[in-house]
Amino acid sequence: RAAAAPGAAAPPPRWIEWRGRLATAETPLPRDQVRQALEAPTDAEALAQAVRLVAEGGIGPWPPSREVLGGLVERLRTVIESPLVVSGAAKQEQLTQLVADAASEIYAGDAGPVAAGRLREMAFVFWRADETDRARACLAAAASFEGEAPGESPVARAFVERWLAPMLAAAAGEGEKAAPASDDESPLLVRP
Repeated sequence: RAAAAPGAAAPPPRWIEWRGRLATAETPLPRDQVRQALEAPTDAEALAQAVRLVAEGGIGPWPPSREVLGGLVERLRTVIESPLVVSGAAKQEQLTQLVADAASEIYAGDAGPVAAGRLREMAFVFWRADETDRARACLAAAASFEGEAPGESPVARAFVERWLAPMLAAAAGEGEKAAPASDDESPLLVRP
């Protein structure tokens, strides 16, 4: 398909030798084959399974560039090192919002369709391994990247949580340890 695209770079010298052995442009890609074979579920159970697969390391993590991750780490560090002491629930709410905002930024533009394509390719791998439940979960996850705002996709948020797991765990634990025993002990306490 790339060779047939207008304006594509010249194919490598051995391309002509291999061209006859490769599939033609009309041959469906693996992600198209699995979509044709399986109906993509859009139910919450399939999405929940996709989130579990991400959390377990069964798919992904496909992190963004170092620059993007560095920015996320800095924002998370700002929340962690804030001089304000907040309750555990408020700290968790801050972290949840940070993850949703990060997912919205990372998967905006072309990144969402790229993630959907990767998930469809993983669906093909699971489908070929006779793991149709996992394949359907990947198809549902791919649809979530295309059908809703990236920050609303539970799978997009799961990827961000996976990338930042050690820092998120430390931040959540630190919020609980830092909270004073009573409201009178800290003038910087922010109530939720």
